[in-house]
Amino acid sequence: MKSMETFASIQAMARFCRQWLNDALSSLPAGRFFNIALSGGSTPAALFDALVALEKDAVSAGQPGLPWQTIRFFWGDERCVSPEDLDSNYRMTKVHLLDPLEIPNDQVHRIRGENDPLCEVKRYRDLLQTMLPLTGGFPCFDLVVLGLGDDGHTASIFPGNEALFNTNQWCEAVVHPVTGQARVTLTGSLINRASAVAFLVTGASKASIIATIRRQVASCETGGSNETATLPATLVAPIDGRLCWLLDEAAAAGLQDED
Repeated sequence: MKSMETFASIQAMARFCRQWLNDALSSLPAGRFFNIALSGGSTPAALFDALVALEKDAVSAGQPGLPWQTIRFFWGDERCVSPEDLDSNYRMTKVHLLDPLEIPNDQVHRIRGENDPLCEVKRYRDLLQTMLPLTGGFPCFDLVVLGLGDDGHTASIFPGNEALFNTNQWCEAVVHPVTGQARVTLTGSLINRASAVAFLVTGASKASIIATIRRQVASCETGGSNETATLPATLVAPIDGRLCWLLDEAAAAGLQDED
């Protein structure tokens, strides 16, 4: 699973992420933006709260905060709902990160869930082409943040949609296989062109799927055929970038059971 970090708390994970961001931002060339695609979910929400608290503590102590003005925010997927809807990934980020840090709107580039999904796929593709550098015909994010579903899905790439890791398309309209909810997602092909990809996974409910993913990844790396890598999260493998799994101790417990 490439690199993996385990943390005792969400606060410890936030400290790691803040230091990682600080190092990455400090090495940016002058005038260059750092482009991040964000994930929805409860883990990012908790992490954003912890990051905001760290920023406020640093500023209160007279220390410099992160140069947030150099970050442009995008999304890896979005539910086809209004930006005020409780299901909106954008709304979650706005409430837990963007508003508390007073991020200007011109740094925020959301997927418009209220639009027709197919029209939004085209609009977001055009936006990415305009704003991001291209590598091998794909926009290249500096960082893609991903979550992990209990079924092994990531972004809005669900089991059965593994073809989205082998496509020339950058974005796609998809449907949740259980709820039927329409969504817009970055494809696996685009995600795997990022300079860095980070999975954020917490909670005991994720321990089993984490262990399954590790088995599938190990099988792929050794050329074995005892288990077919069909989970979308298993197929996240940046071509020229870094992959890092950030887990809390509860999510990592299944890995310890196998050791």
